[in-house]
Amino acid sequence: MSDYTASLNEFNRIKGYFTGDKNIAAYFLAHFNSATVSEVRIKLNECINHSENRFNLSDLSAYILKLNLDTLLRSGDLSAVQKICEFKNSGFGICQIASRYCNWHNAHAYAICSEYAYQFLYNKMPTENTEVSYVRFTKDIARKRKEMNLEELNYMEFDKFLWLFKPGMQG
Repeated sequence: MSDYTASLNEFNRIKGYFTGDKNIAAYFLAHFNSATVSEVRIKLNECINHSENRFNLSDLSAYILKLNLDTLLRSGDLSAVQKICEFKNSGFGICQIASRYCNWHNAHAYAICSEYAYQFLYNKMPTENTEVSYVRFTKDIARKRKEMNLEELNYMEFDKFLWLFKPGMQG
């Protein structure tokens, strides 16, 4: 593996500017448990990008609330992501949302299954129909993070690092 010291130094220099992320993380911490569909929906709004807006957030929020994930999220149990991924057999898009949702609750336990992380690991872009084993993905991303000597970054920071510096990727 290449030496990522310069990129890590640059990342550590600029990460203080990620104020939006800090505010979202503070909100999730202050509102860790979810008792209503609207509480889950507020959190989901922070987890969805424009390419994933095809999901009915009310239905997804109600589904997540019924799963009663709070204990799993606190403990870092990876099955929390897999349980959300069972929502209407929705493929890669729901895995992105589920992993972000869980990551905002526990950034040290849940890797974010983003398009660029998937491309970084498997050298191909996922499609909406791409099936993802979240446990395998997490093991693979943890192994890469360790190989790169970037274990000091939590999974949210590591995902941001991949997005900003695109190690080993084109464009």
